[in-house]
Amino acid sequence: MSSVISQKEPINALWRIKKGCVRMHLGRLDPRICRRRPAGFPIPNEPIDAPTIPLTIPGGRPYNKYRIVPRGPMDVSGKRRILIGAGGLSLRAEIYENETGDAILERLPITGRANRWGEEIYFSIPVSLPCAPDARAIVRKGELAYWPDGNALCIFFGKTPSSRGDEIRAASPVNIFGMIIDDPTGLTAVDDGSPVTVDRA
Repeated sequence: MSSVISQKEPINALWRIKKGCVRMHLGRLDPRICRRRPAGFPIPNEPIDAPTIPLTIPGGRPYNKYRIVPRGPMDVSGKRRILIGAGGLSLRAEIYENETGDAILERLPITGRANRWGEEIYFSIPVSLPCAPDARAIVRKGELAYWPDGNALCIFFGKTPSSRGDEIRAASPVNIFGMIIDDPTGLTAVDDGSPVTVDRA
């Protein structure tokens, strides 16, 4: 079982945890590690790194090992969520925190007409960016990308004419900036020329 200790929680708090748990001089701990949660116990936030702590119960017998796991920042506000509308579908997507993702978000809402290239939809957008250092041609199903060679937004949901085997391959390296959260398979029904909209969720 994993948990975290918050920077905001005092480290001199003392618990007495009954029913086989241990008495510990630590900060406030995640209530999931014991059978009972003390009244008024807050859920920790702003986790920090901490070492693995071996636990023992009275008498020196080992009880368990309690590992504190650092967690990275999470976007719980939904500010980087978008909606993609095409062919009667509305798909949710998450925009990554990178230069391309930031540029796309600043230009929303974006509208265009779908161009099909195998199981890819692309359309020109009013954004001009260079090829990113981590640009790549092999992509994953559901990924959103910016194509520097055509100033276009690309939505990948399957193989393209340049794919080899089971891979999904763009025409040339693209800047990956997001991922569709919903199942993108329905995009196969979107025809050339269909209107596409991209806006904040």
